[in-house]
Amino acid sequence: MSNKPSRHHILHCKKEWRLRPAGNRLRQTHELVPELDTDTHVALHAATSQVPLLAFHSLERVVARFEPVRGDTMATIDGLCFNIAEAVNNPNCRRIEQQMGILAIEAIREQVPFIQQGIIIPRFAA
Repeated sequence: MSNKPSRHHILHCKKEWRLRPAGNRLRQTHELVPELDTDTHVALHAATSQVPLLAFHSLERVVARFEPVRGDTMATIDGLCFNIAEAVNNPNCRRIEQQMGILAIEAIREQVPFIQQGIIIPRFAA
């Protein structure tokens, strides 16, 4: 198999996350689209679950507070998971909406070992 770099959207499945403008904006966050070596990228998709799209109000709460950590995919993942947890702990959030958020966090966290193994850190010219 080829081991050239490939871009991985942490928030996948594309068709689902593109259904809502807020979801698509979040999905396209630069730090949430790391370059991985192709072998690791293929293994990630074979071994992990898709990240379920958040319920409407949870998604809006996440997008309103989410701040990527520029240039740091792992810190951005941590911040996203924190924002999702915070959004679904809102007193107005229903039980199923909370469970969707918990599942999204679990699906994101499943990817972390693969991302850590296969991430390609860009080299910038001095």
